[in-house]
Amino acid sequence: MNLNYLECFVSLSETMSFTETAKQFSVSQPSISRQIKLLEEQLNQKLFVRDKHKVHLTDAGLQLKSRLRPLIKEIKTILDTTQENVTHLSGTISFGCLTEVGQNTFIDMLIDFHKVYPNINFDTHFISPEDIIEKVKTGQLDFGVIGQAVELENIRTYELIEEKEVLVTRKGNSKPIEDIYKCEFITYLYHDVLLVSYLQKFYNKLSYSKIRKAFSVNSHKAMIEALESGNYYAVMPYFSVERAIKGGRLEIVSKNELKNHLYLIYVENNLMPMKNDLFKKHIISWCKKKSL
Repeated sequence: MNLNYLECFVSLSETMSFTETAKQFSVSQPSISRQIKLLEEQLNQKLFVRDKHKVHLTDAGLQLKSRLRPLIKEIKTILDTTQENVTHLSGTISFGCLTEVGQNTFIDMLIDFHKVYPNINFDTHFISPEDIIEKVKTGQLDFGVIGQAVELENIRTYELIEEKEVLVTRKGNSKPIEDIYKCEFITYLYHDVLLVSYLQKFYNKLSYSKIRKAFSVNSHKAMIEALESGNYYAVMPYFSVERAIKGGRLEIVSKNELKNHLYLIYVENNLMPMKNDLFKKHIISWCKKKSL
């Protein structure tokens, strides 16, 4: 019996809303429906009656709710109490992340966790989203951070944090961005997806081919160094340029910004090791604080 199914049932029995329960677990509505269906199949009993507008508990559902709710609460209390004194935990957590955001942002999160639990180390991979998904599926990674929600059996997706892409230049650049036709851009690879998206949304009459490109590189660090060296512009994730902006080396030159989300993915497992559960809570908490 999967504990996640039981937690999902208790939540749905209280919210009576697949939408609200999906929000609580940061998954899609179909994922909640699938978990409830699997639980009903395992118990061989109908737990909910669904119509076009409402969800109702069956008699079997009411009985299960009355018995499960205090048990789930007790289990969570036991786990929380046990985890209050776990600095002795040891082992390795394998973590995969998108290259640029991993190197510029999530490495700080890993360091913060290691300071609290010095006996837990990380096997860290900065790789493509496709590789992250595949390695999480096959158990080669415990956790992954990607830029898309995934709908795969036994893979839990949690919306971590909003990521914004901003238009930046070096501090003190005297060339006005209003004259964008004359601005020179540093691009991420030859076909800069972020710059293309930015132009389509905010300068839809200007094609990417008309933009003056000084040169392209495949590293955000190299882009920042290039931006600091002259009157260039670039569209970059805020997390990649955050330090340079706070350090007074770069500045945001437009209120226009793109917004995306980063997601945590991991295998859904009610037997998750304690060190992994602690790390999951840490990364979620760390991202919430960072987004404030």
